[in-house]
Amino acid sequence: MGGWFTDAGGIAEADRVAVWDPATQRWGALGSNGSGNGALDSTVSALAVLPDGNLYVGGSFINAGNNPLANYVASYQTVNAFRVFVPAITR
Repeated sequence: MGGWFTDAGGIAEADRVAVWDPATQRWGALGSNGSGNGALDSTVSALAVLPDGNLYVGGSFINAGNNPLANYVASYQTVNAFRVFVPAITR
């Protein structure tokens, strides 16, 4: 889930983007900014899972996961950090 919220399910790092675990019936965080808060500092407007299996997040955030290059669009990787999303251009 993405949007403009903080502490989903009481989890301090579940800000702006969170995941629901149906097995445990609990919310979980996706990444961190390194200081105990969520990985994103502003609104999430779009979420998509692409065929590569990664979650792509779009919104008005900057420095996703404390990465100064991850602004507005970032990919959540399995290494538990947001990374810069660079689209592939094919001709």
